[in-house]
Amino acid sequence: RPLILSKSSVLEMSVESGHGAVSLTIDGQLAYSLETGHKVIVKTADHHVNLIRFSDSSFFDVLRQKLHLGRWPKIGM
Repeated sequence: RPLILSKSSVLEMSVESGHGAVSLTIDGQLAYSLETGHKVIVKTADHHVNLIRFSDSSFFDVLRQKLHLGRWPKIGM
C-alpha cells in the first residue's frame, strides 16, 4: 500500500528471521534483495536537488496517478 508521510518522518524497516529473502522496490523502478538482519531507513536527505519537469502535471496530478485515485480497482490481477 502507498504511504504518504511528512518530511520529518523516519521510516525504519527490517527483515525478520524466518521470512527468507525479500525484494525492495523503490518507486516501481529499482529492486534490491534484502535478507534477514538487513535494515532500511528512509528519511529526508540533507541535500536538495533540482529536477527537470517535462510535463504540465503537478505534484498532485502525479500523486493521484501513482495512488490510482479516482479509478476503479482491477479485479483478478
